[in-house]
Amino acid sequence: GGANCGTSRRMESVTQRALDHVVLPTRDLKVARSRLERLGFTVAPQAKHPLGTQNACVYFPDRTHLEPLAVYDQDKEVAAFHAGNVFAKRDWAYRYRRGEEGFSGIAFKTDDADADDARMRANGVSAGDLLEFSRDFVTADGAKDKASFRLAFASDPRAPDFLLFTCQRLNAPTVDRSALQTHLNGV
Repeated sequence: GGANCGTSRRMESVTQRALDHVVLPTRDLKVARSRLERLGFTVAPQAKHPLGTQNACVYFPDRTHLEPLAVYDQDKEVAAFHAGNVFAKRDWAYRYRRGEEGFSGIAFKTDDADADDARMRANGVSAGDLLEFSRDFVTADGAKDKASFRLAFASDPRAPDFLLFTCQRLNAPTVDRSALQTHLNGV
């Protein structure tokens, strides 16, 4: 029918997913870290992505997190953009249209990003190719491990500045996160 703009077919195949994290673009990760710490959050050490972005996450005991995201190497992000990297394209577009600070995306947990991608494509909501990458994970006390992910992206042309994606953890760090999940503000 008319009011739903053709989304009923898409809604029939929606699979419920638990929240993984929210993406919060920022111009300066140090400023974002300071803001979050003043609000009583414990902020993880920064981690660099191979596509030129970096984060300093706030982790919660329910295994969700906030991801303040900054660009540390614009040339790498532009190269990833031109190579068709959906995450880089959407981050670049958000920053161009909305500015350097805000809320640009939601990631949901999945055990099978490949199946999510196939479902998104079949329903006409895919934002592009899957993305797989790894990055270093460091705890507050310096323990290190490797975190690896596979992401599947969905989009709607009516919301060009918002990215919805599923996040499959291929390698979850085996480090103790408890110190990163304890916040002075009680969250």
